[in-house]
Amino acid sequence: MINMIKLSPRRLKFLKWAGYSTFASFCFALSMTWTFPFDAIKGRLAAYVRKNYNLQMEVESLSSSLPFGVKAENLTLNPIGEDPGGLFPLTIPYLRLNAGLFSTLVGTIDVDFDTEIFGGEIDGSLLASKDGSAYKIQLDAEDLQFEQFPWLKSKFKDLPVRGELSIRADLALDMEKMDLSQGYVEIGVKDGVIGPGKIGMEIPKVETGSLESRMVVNKGSLEVERYVQKSPDMESDMMGNIQLTKKLELSRANLDYRFKLADDLVKKHEIFKLALSALKDAEGTDGFFYYTFRGAISRLSTAPNKAAMYKFNAKSGVKGKGKDKERPKPPPRKPPSGAPAVKPEAGAGGRQTPNAEEVLRRRREAQEAAAKARRALQRAGEPDATPEPRDQPEPEPPEATPEPEPDPEPEPQVEPEPEPEPEPEPQAEPEPEDHGEPAGEENGDAGSPEKQGEDSQEENAEPEEN
Repeated sequence: MINMIKLSPRRLKFLKWAGYSTFASFCFALSMTWTFPFDAIKGRLAAYVRKNYNLQMEVESLSSSLPFGVKAENLTLNPIGEDPGGLFPLTIPYLRLNAGLFSTLVGTIDVDFDTEIFGGEIDGSLLASKDGSAYKIQLDAEDLQFEQFPWLKSKFKDLPVRGELSIRADLALDMEKMDLSQGYVEIGVKDGVIGPGKIGMEIPKVETGSLESRMVVNKGSLEVERYVQKSPDMESDMMGNIQLTKKLELSRANLDYRFKLADDLVKKHEIFKLALSALKDAEGTDGFFYYTFRGAISRLSTAPNKAAMYKFNAKSGVKGKGKDKERPKPPPRKPPSGAPAVKPEAGAGGRQTPNAEEVLRRRREAQEAAAKARRALQRAGEPDATPEPRDQPEPEPPEATPEPEPDPEPEPQVEPEPEPEPEPEPQAEPEPEDHGEPAGEENGDAGSPEKQGEDSQEENAEPEEN
């Protein structure tokens, strides 16, 4: 036997009324789905878009989407009059909007959306305050095809642009206080290709490859955190920020961009040689071409800026090449008058230039070494062949200047003793001539006793002759 759950009369009464409410809600939703006047809503919605956005809207099918939403198929938007931006016609194969019930009751906007457009899918949500001063946006777009973008098709009619675009964003924007805004935006491209086609001239096929970028909202500024684009035919990079304002179209950009084409591509196609030769003002020494984007988003200005090369090199940690690798050093400044003397710099070979005191010290050491050599020769009984140094007036030493660290004095180097000269062969001494001077002094025999006797006899004989 099956045991039945026994409920109190109070609980049975509650379940009965809950069942009635659920059944009534289901019947109401079903009747609204079957009997809701979507044709009238379609007309009112088209009139609203025409009046406020100057667009003509056509919808093939409009139906409900549970629980509180609407679904449209094959929605087309066309401008009334000229299309200055080239954004139309815009065709949306599928669009679903689902509004939050409680947010609608309090006057705020809370919408979840899902659409198929440009060959891909976009889904996300939008939450806006009642006065429009704050927004919460979540977006996820995948596989959007460039060749289906109306703007690209109108600008480059004869030049095909292909690739897949993906966007992910999570933003919390405070339009009154942008410093409080935060979030990020990620943009990616796969299999990018430009050409072949015409844009005033023949353009060959160029593979742009893949792109990965991430921008972060920080203190009211959308900063480029990462940007990597590379392919066999080209590579590029970007850095900078966009200062956000209450009117997003007036936000000011401060971006630097560089690109470089592959050498094989330039050599293969003459058109790229001519094009790059006209961009010499933007070419850096590393082969990249540098440009800067400034001004409001709605009217950006572009100009070549080779100075941005140093920013990119500092970001990637790569030193410059060629003449930019080493900059000339400025000449040393002369010390002002009255300033303390500076220690002389090292000269060639790492040796310092000697001052006056050093010269005097070395001269005294040389004189002492020469005197030692003469004394050694005299003790050995050999003639002294070392000439005595001339007496020169010693220059007055300059005033002593304080030095931060005195250099250690080098050890005195003793000059090598000169080799003894060979003794001269004995020669016959010539007879001295009588000039009134003793000949012994010239021949060095004044000290011998025989010579002294002869001198005394000559002195005694002189008065007798007179």
